Amino acid sequence: MSFAFCFDREDDVYQFAYCYPYTYSRLQHYLASLERRNLPYLQRELLGLSVQQRRLDLLTITNSVDSVEGFSAAWLNEQRHANEWRTNVIIYQTKSGRL
Repeated sequence: MSFAFCFDREDDVYQFAYCYPYTYSRLQHYLASLERRNLPYLQRELLGLSVQQRRLDLLTITNSVDSVEGFSAAWLNEQRHANEWRTNVIIYQTKSGRL
């Protein structure tokens, strides 16, 4: 793949990505849609806010919110850079039970 780009403004910041970015707003819409379904095995909690005042969520996925004995946990860190898309795939595979 190759492309040409003209940097026409010296003071602007330019960014390029290998793939279409998975946006913060898209993630928040997806999590809100899960929350609206009132799934008995899903709990969403606000841990805090980022420097940009964005939600930092804790998702608990279990067969019972009260049951923590023998609880398996996985930390899924949503992408930190534009080319880190693999965690998005993990989140959707976990949701569909394919993991």
